Amino acid sequence: MPANPKPRVDYGPLQMRKHLGISEWQFDALIRHGLLASSTNGRWLAEVVDELQARLPEALAAIGSQRPLGASKCAQLAAEWLGVDVDGPDIEDLADRGLLKPAVNYYGKKIEYKGWPLYDVLHVEEVVRRERALVEDLVAERTAWIAASRPWHEVRKELGWSFEEMRRVTQERGITPGRFGRITDADARSLLGDEELDEAVRGARLVGGDEAARLAELRPVDFRYCRAAGWITPASSAEVKISRGKWIDVPLFRVADVEALVVLLAEMPGVDLEVLRGLGKGAASPLRELVALPTSRGVFVRGFAADLGAKHGVEVEAVYSERRDRWVLSWTPDAAGEPTEETVRKAILGDGDLRPYARQIELKVVDKVP
Repeated sequence: MPANPKPRVDYGPLQMRKHLGISEWQFDALIRHGLLASSTNGRWLAEVVDELQARLPEALAAIGSQRPLGASKCAQLAAEWLGVDVDGPDIEDLADRGLLKPAVNYYGKKIEYKGWPLYDVLHVEEVVRRERALVEDLVAERTAWIAASRPWHEVRKELGWSFEEMRRVTQERGITPGRFGRITDADARSLLGDEELDEAVRGARLVGGDEAARLAELRPVDFRYCRAAGWITPASSAEVKISRGKWIDVPLFRVADVEALVVLLAEMPGVDLEVLRGLGKGAASPLRELVALPTSRGVFVRGFAADLGAKHGVEVEAVYSERRDRWVLSWTPDAAGEPTEETVRKAILGDGDLRPYARQIELKVVDKVP
């Protein structure tokens, strides 16, 4: 015959909840409201649990049927209790003033949901009823501010500006977003009604060469002629990764400069802007009669290789690596060991046309085959 089970001496929190048939939030609430004494060691004597079980219906009725809620849910309840249009920020205001504290668990740790504090509903009701006048003032202040302001991001969207453009302009004008990320109606109107400001913001935008050509309604080749003539110059540049380990500097142009280029072309003798804009792909550019495109780097490298080979009586091969954006000059020196790598490097630096591209040229001496 089995021995009688040994009677339980004490309970841990999980064991107690299971024994009493209550949820975690109810367990925490019983402790918060003084209906169950807290424990210093996280365990409760069996007689304490038995005593609580005897009065459990009354204890559960005292803590109510609502688990801790966030500010918005608490505000909905407060609006019903008071008949006032309470919203989540008003509950948060009460907490900021120290009148309302987040609910805590049996460890004394703040209860949160996704980083947002939760509040004991009974405590919220007690505070909002006691502080009704203050709650009404908070509601009035909030609604008045909303009525006299507009969301910062909404104004930015209406302006069609980027986040950085809006941030820069508002900082320059001393416009600081207030509560809820809103700015005053007066500040919003000052931004929305300033056509010169909008034009300046849009004109200061930087675009790449292809986008600049598109804005000007020109083909890329025609835009290159405009650059070669100096009618438009880059305002800045950006380093762009085009493949693994390969970065290039991309010129950037101000939109205002692109617009000025269009005006220049429209007024330029010998240029019909509409005809220029209507040219199809592959058609010769009329601008070639006015300006020549600069010689490409490849032409300079190949010409240098030919001249170097002729001078030393050796064959110099010039190969371009698109992946690395590098030219490689390779050759086999003559019987005297000429030209050496040092000789070729000095020649490159001494060539006015090739010198700007010196860092993009690699030298490779190839030994003779035995």
